[in-house]
Amino acid sequence: MIYLILDAVRSDVMDTNSPVYNELNKAWKSTCKVLFGEEIVELKDYEEWLKEYVPVIGKRKSHVSGKEVVFHSDAYCINSRFISLNEMNEKSIYVGGTLND
Repeated sequence: MIYLILDAVRSDVMDTNSPVYNELNKAWKSTCKVLFGEEIVELKDYEEWLKEYVPVIGKRKSHVSGKEVVFHSDAYCINSRFISLNEMNEKSIYVGGTLND
């Protein structure tokens, strides 16, 4: 369950009106009740704490299309260029053979 909660807080802002948030908040409260014997405050109130160890997701513009490309880490040089896997497949050229040829 905690992984679902962490995935929900990866976004920049937690949408407290979404059905996903409502389900996670319900699970958060029931988990807290089991662990601490009582429900504690809303999941939203722990947003910063839950985000503390979640790695920063990288978002940059594609060099090919200008569309947003999302990747695991933001630890790249500012001048790095990115393309999505879809764009890589579309733009690649098959030259035949293998690396062993």
